[in-house]
Amino acid sequence: MSKPILAVDIDEVLFPFTPTFLAFHNDTYQTQLTIRHKQSDFLELVTGDSEDAMLAKIDAYIKTPHYAASGPIPDAVHVIQRLSQTWRMVIVTARTPNYRGTTELFVARHFPAIEGILYSCDPRDPKKYTPKRDLCIQINARALIDDSLRNLQPLAGTNVAGILFGDYPWNQHTELPRHITRCRDWRAVEARASQLISQQTPAAVPAA
Repeated sequence: MSKPILAVDIDEVLFPFTPTFLAFHNDTYQTQLTIRHKQSDFLELVTGDSEDAMLAKIDAYIKTPHYAASGPIPDAVHVIQRLSQTWRMVIVTARTPNYRGTTELFVARHFPAIEGILYSCDPRDPKKYTPKRDLCIQINARALIDDSLRNLQPLAGTNVAGILFGDYPWNQHTELPRHITRCRDWRAVEARASQLISQQTPAAVPAA
């Protein structure tokens, strides 16, 4: 039997994007922002920038030591390696085309067990994208690990389970839909993945 596919986001799941970007922003623009200020998926709401200005800041950030010297989220490397024994690991990310090269270097360096990277952003226009739900269905993923409820809620009614990673200010919810399980760290992800692998014939989960 072939291995099922486990789709994995990068930022805040494999790589600590928000804290390292905010450190860069504080140093560069003399702000005092922390992860507590990020209450949604959109960094521009934290900094007060337009979308275009934020894309320019991110482009500058990925050329700095704040980005280059940052390592993976704790336990991600070892758990991904263990999960690859029973899962095919594929990244599904909304990262824009301007830093595909650095993304692929980071993944190759730290996560050699990951088999591929799918980008939801259109390479010709970073403001256009394919929903992660559609990409997961296309590759027949069994689950998606993501820090954003916005990406996991549309999985309702599909055979793709949602794993909400982390306990971040922007992904709080009083009651998660039935198709989403919160895993606060990679050890919890490993336990949830073990549960999913034992379910031989998963049924579609109805929308909550």
